[in-house]
This record gives sequence, C-alpha cells and structure tokens, in this order.
Amino acid sequence: MLIRRNVLTVLAIGSLHLFGATYSVTGAITATGVFSPDPLCGPDGIVTSPMHIGDGFQNEGWLWVTEGDTLTTNEASYISYSVAAKGSVYVTDSTWVADGSVFLSSQYYAVSTIGLDNATWEVNANMAMAQNDDGVVTVTAINGSYWYSWAAVHIATDDNTQVDITLDESTWDANGMVHISMDNWIYSDGYGTINIDTGGIMNCSNGLLVGDNGTINIDGGELVLHSETTWDGDLSISPNGADINVVIGPYLADYYLIELSDSLDFTNGIINITFEPDYVEDPAATYDLFDPLGSADLSLILATADEITTPPGWILDTSTGVLSYLQFQDCLQGPDVAVTALCENTHDYDSDGDVDLVDFAEFQLLFTD
Repeated sequence: MLIRRNVLTVLAIGSLHLFGATYSVTGAITATGVFSPDPLCGPDGIVTSPMHIGDGFQNEGWLWVTEGDTLTTNEASYISYSVAAKGSVYVTDSTWVADGSVFLSSQYYAVSTIGLDNATWEVNANMAMAQNDDGVVTVTAINGSYWYSWAAVHIATDDNTQVDITLDESTWDANGMVHISMDNWIYSDGYGTINIDTGGIMNCSNGLLVGDNGTINIDGGELVLHSETTWDGDLSISPNGADINVVIGPYLADYYLIELSDSLDFTNGIINITFEPDYVEDPAATYDLFDPLGSADLSLILATADEITTPPGWILDTSTGVLSYLQFQDCLQGPDVAVTALCENTHDYDSDGDVDLVDFAEFQLLFTD
C-alpha cells in the first residue's frame, strides 16, 4: 500500500483502512483493491476530490460503507471508469451522500455493482449508468433502503448496455427525469430494467422516459408518476399486483401528459388517479392525462388494467384520456325512467360535494308533471 500526501492509492491487492474519528481526503482517491472506511475507528468519511472505484484496464475495486458510517463524496464518483474494469460499492446500515455526479460503467465492457441494505443513498447531481458499449450495471436496494436522485438519471443509453435495478421493500425517489433505454427522446439499443418488488416504490417527480428496450416489472410494488411520461417499453405485473399512481399537480395535466404504447399490459394492476395534496382542482376544468403513442388505441391499453380509480366526483374517459368532473345530467325523463351510468354515480345536484336533503328534493322534482 502506497500513501502520499493528498493522494491515496490502493494497489490491485490489499485494503485501505483509515483510522481516526473522521477522515478527509483532498487529493485523488483511487481504489483498485479494497477501500473500506473502518467502522470501528472512522465513523465518517469525506472525499473532496473525484473518487474512482475500479480503475485501470480489467482492474477490480470495492468500497464498503458499514456500521452506521456516512461517506460524503463532494466531487464526481467514477465506478468502473476503465475498459473492462469492475467496481462495486456496498452500503449497509449506513449512508452515502454523493454531492457530485455518479458515473457507473461509463467505459466499454465495464461492470458496476451497487448494493444498498437498510441504507440511504443520496445523489445530489446527475447519474449515468452504462453509457458506453457493452457496459453492465446492477443496483439492488433491500430492507428499507432509500435512494434519492436530485437530477436526471440516464440508464442504458448506449449499444448493448444492460442495467438492472431492483427495489425490494425500498424506495427510489427520483426528483429528476429518469431515462431508460432512451436518452432525451432518442431511442437506444441498451436494455434497462426496473424491478419493483413487494414494498418497493419508484417515485418519479419530474418525468419518466422508457424506450422500446426498457422494461418495468412490478411484483407487489408501486410506481408513482407526477409529470410527463413517455412509456414505449414493456410492463410486466405479477399476480401480486401493482399500484400505478398517477398524481395530478402543477405539472401533470396542466402542462404534460402520459403517453402509453400498445406494448403495455396493465393486467393485475390498478391505476389510481389522485390530486397532489396541496393542489386545488377545478371542477370546471378537464385534465388531459393519457395519450396513445402512434396509432395505438388508448381505450384498449387502459382496459387491460384490473381497475382504474378516480377522485370522488371525477370520471376518466378511457377513449380520450380526459378526466372531468361528473355533473349530474338530466337523464331521468319522466315515468319511463332510463338510468344511465352517469346517473348511477352521483346525485349531488347542487354540486356542493355531498348528497343531502336539498339533493333529495331536487330528485323528487324530476318525477313531477
């Protein structure tokens, strides 16, 4: 092991343990062997310059953050940044705060692994996963892990790349747009897969783009969409079900909508349409929520869902994708009462949000000569 002032280097074989209450690295840190902040003697680590894990042709590097440690990387983190390199980061019962960009497998044939176990991974900059030919990335979050990404995340955006992300009883809170097998609406030959297992949540606050090589598998988990979505990949929902929550707020419906491909099959899933808690809906307005991609038939796509729920008093037209407030229509025409589906859903004639004696009196008037 070679240690210089402001430069820490681990050779291909061996490990690095930094002792003391905290440590601060102001030079480069490169690990092609094992880099492990000591959990007993060094509870926290701060790296203020770029960090490389798995650096050099065909080299391998590992980083463990454990026992309640917090690793903070102020500059970019490069995991497997050389041709055919292998880099792995494992965070267990601990936290990794990445204030700089995170690049996973950005070189040819590179392989990166991120393992989160009851961990927090906070990325406050952009992320890129497998952005060069034949790169491979695996991200696994289990046991209540929480992953936050502040900016855009680009997944499998180059030829023959493969990215697999699994959320098992864990949450990915994506604040920036997520690009899967599609980079800024340009389709890629990469294969990106998101697995949302039981208790898993993928929360997309500012957009989701899924190219035709992208796949989302849901096995008892939840996908939340708050903003523009172009979904042209595959969807597989297990018998354990799925909740696809469409949340109307200042972006969705007001400015953007959700575009769906006829390759999607919502069987075993429930589409729940709600409003953001602090968003004031307008009963006089209509909200354009869904649109088909190309010549797809929107009603056929939405019909594959086991159920579509809407806010009380609102109804979705599955042929147009428009959500509108359900006003009572004069569909009771005298003694030969013809009850339509609209009449079955509401009797709030004065539109005050409840059905009371005033509405009952109005209902009686419909049967007078």
